[in-house]
Amino acid sequence: MKKIWISIFLLIFCSSLYSQENDFQIWSSFALSDRITYKTDVTVKFGSRFRENGYLLYKSYNDIKLRYKYNRNISLGCGYRSIKVWDNHFSFENRNRYYSDLYLKNKYNRFTFYLRNRCQKQGNLEGYLYTFRQEWSFKYNIRNNKINPLFAFEYFYNEIHKINKFRYTFGFSSPFLKSLDLSLSYRIQQDYSVKNADNIFILSTKISYKF
Repeated sequence: MKKIWISIFLLIFCSSLYSQENDFQIWSSFALSDRITYKTDVTVKFGSRFRENGYLLYKSYNDIKLRYKYNRNISLGCGYRSIKVWDNHFSFENRNRYYSDLYLKNKYNRFTFYLRNRCQKQGNLEGYLYTFRQEWSFKYNIRNNKINPLFAFEYFYNEIHKINKFRYTFGFSSPFLKSLDLSLSYRIQQDYSVKNADNIFILSTKISYKF
């Protein structure tokens, strides 16, 4: 199993070495979750993103999401995100995102496979863009260890640019304290919506607290 994870990490790392125009970013978030009914959870999330090698803030957001567990393999979700995006002149633009999710999950031995289908509408009064996102991911539960390594692949599709973005993520999650989880991941994002788009290499951290 260790050889598999080492191979995945080397593949991601080597792909970054051969990219021509790159940007390193830092994404961080903090999430609070609570159960409001037997099968429904609410999550409030706060996040910020820094570009230009991680020192220039370019995006912050507040997000609220409801998730309903239909059964042990299927969940439904919907949410809203308020976004601020800064440009190089330190002026910002407000954007709104509305989205709905369908989650599928399946377990096999110590592996857990996830599929998330998301339809989102994002923009402001000047116009909205509709995007379909599909993310494939799996986690592995290491025996006698609280650390859960994960790998994910996601693509973005919209009516203007078709398939215009890919994300590859390698990381892990682990309980830090009671009801508190910590996730750390390394992500590569390839954007095809504009010419000469940079590949983005992202260090992502997430702290989650469940009431």
